[in-house]
Amino acid sequence: AAGGTTVHARWKFKKGATKCRQKGNVKGKGLGVKIKHNQFVKPGESIYLQRGLKRLPGLGAGVARNQSIYAMQAGIVRYTKLEKGRKFGRVQITVEDATESHPKMIEYKKRLDAITEKLEKRRIALEKRRVRKSIVSEHSKTMCIHLKKMAYDSATRAGSVGLRKTWL
Repeated sequence: AAGGTTVHARWKFKKGATKCRQKGNVKGKGLGVKIKHNQFVKPGESIYLQRGLKRLPGLGAGVARNQSIYAMQAGIVRYTKLEKGRKFGRVQITVEDATESHPKMIEYKKRLDAITEKLEKRRIALEKRRVRKSIVSEHSKTMCIHLKKMAYDSATRAGSVGLRKTWL
């Protein structure tokens, strides 16, 4: 390396062929509006899925642990823009009571009535079964006592020696 020539050293590593780490066609999170303005909603249904409180809950709506907004009562969903205070410009989601004549509300009430009727029938049947079991067990106890008395009476009439009382 005399005479001012420079020697280039090679790097001691080589970039290897690795698998591509990018995933193709990943499914979205499914965030956003689930029930639109003026639509009927049942209690517990998700109205708006979000991360963070982009939309705020109003009357009849609640916030889940993941900040999604859900309906707390049956009714009509309303989206309103807030115009006063600290939350100016943000959207608030409320659930207003639906009138009894609303077709979806009538259908919902019918379903609820059918479910409560079915539950009432089941409760009555269980109560009847419980009463039957108690009557049978009470009857079997009295029969057992009666049979023991009869056996004791017949044994005493026969004059058994060393008889012990085995009843009551």
